[in-house]
Amino acid sequence: MSQTSYIEIELSTLSYHSWPNAPEHREYLKPRHQHVFTVKVRVGVTDLDREVEYHDLRDKANGIITTMSFDNSCENNARYIYDRLKRSYSPLAVWVGEEGNVWSKYGDVVV
Repeated sequence: MSQTSYIEIELSTLSYHSWPNAPEHREYLKPRHQHVFTVKVRVGVTDLDREVEYHDLRDKANGIITTMSFDNSCENNARYIYDRLKRSYSPLAVWVGEEGNVWSKYGDVVV
């Protein structure tokens, strides 16, 4: 069996979004509403001695999420973050969740 390793960081931010095209039974999601968004970033590593420093990854991800608008779907928000971090990290996966219990993922397979 092959072994793999990764590091992972998790950050939260309070922001707003809407779903203008929500179906009738989810009409309450159409207007702009507030969520605590959680962003989880996972980066694959091969060197088990700080190949990627947690603090550096956290700072880069935090710099992105504190300046972005979350006024898209969680899937699109995850892709936005991924596109900015992939310049520095690979393989990479990004999750964006609402209230920590529903998640969307975008990115590479990082197991």
